[in-house]
Amino acid sequence: MDGGYILLENLTINTTKSILSFGASMMRIENVNVTGAVDPYIALGSERGSHMHLQNVTTTSHEVYANHGSAIHLENTTSKDMTIRSNGTIVGDNVTVSHLLLHHAGVAELKNLTIDCSSASSECISAGGGTTLFLVEAIITGNGSKPAIDLQGAYLELKESTINSTNRETINVDYSYISAADNNTIQGTIY
Repeated sequence: MDGGYILLENLTINTTKSILSFGASMMRIENVNVTGAVDPYIALGSERGSHMHLQNVTTTSHEVYANHGSAIHLENTTSKDMTIRSNGTIVGDNVTVSHLLLHHAGVAELKNLTIDCSSASSECISAGGGTTLFLVEAIITGNGSKPAIDLQGAYLELKESTINSTNRETINVDYSYISAADNNTIQGTIY
């Protein structure tokens, strides 16, 4: 959708295509289940200065992404993965994803975020390239292969969050800054 407004509500959408908002448009999706073939290149996405609002949305087939100066607001949303890049912003409450990736000045502000990548062989959160990440009351469960959080040139602020990992490095901090002073539980080490 380019330059308009659309509201999708109380639906089940079965598609193998992406659902995109771009070019200064606004898309609001409420009480929707999105299904389809699992493909790493299909998404619920916002691009080029557009806005998307997802409320009570569940998808295990589509990732959620914000790109090129766009914004997404999430409430009670579950998705496969989440990607934020090129000045994209995602703000949300009560969000569950399997992986969070931030690059190229992306910003995420998430309350009640849950990520469980204990059965994967990658980080739960990868952030780099001048990104900013604020997590409040988050629960991140990593694995034994990689740190739960990998920061490469990023800022991370944790408040009242729990980070669990069986890897000896729970959080990897490389050319990054982390603030974790407010009532956090971090199992393992910050390296």
